[in-house]
Amino acid sequence: MDKMNFSYNWNNKLDCHAFTTLRICNPSKHIVGNKVEIVLKDKVIGPGTIMAVNRFHLDKINPFISYLDTGYSVDECKKIIRTMYQKVDFLKCQLALILIVKDKPVKAVEKKEPDSLIDQYKASEIV
Repeated sequence: MDKMNFSYNWNNKLDCHAFTTLRICNPSKHIVGNKVEIVLKDKVIGPGTIMAVNRFHLDKINPFISYLDTGYSVDECKKIIRTMYQKVDFLKCQLALILIVKDKPVKAVEKKEPDSLIDQYKASEIV
């Protein structure tokens, strides 16, 4: 399982069941159906699954992407990305908008104690 590391919880998205993340496109890792371990500053949040991946160039970021992913305007979002990836040539490199859904934890089934023999007997007398 690949790690999906976050240095900051932009727009508090990691508190949600489903969220997006903008990354430099990596077709060998960003595959629909892949399981990821969501990590914020070395703290494991939990497992998730990549549900969708949209690839595009930096100049195609729109308000839907910028505000939902970072909580900032298009210009501010682009500035954040350029700061995070200073050595990347965005004219040649694509971004990936990745939709991740956290895996639901498996809940333990509550174990019900069997009725006592006395309760079973009383119930059978009523019938």
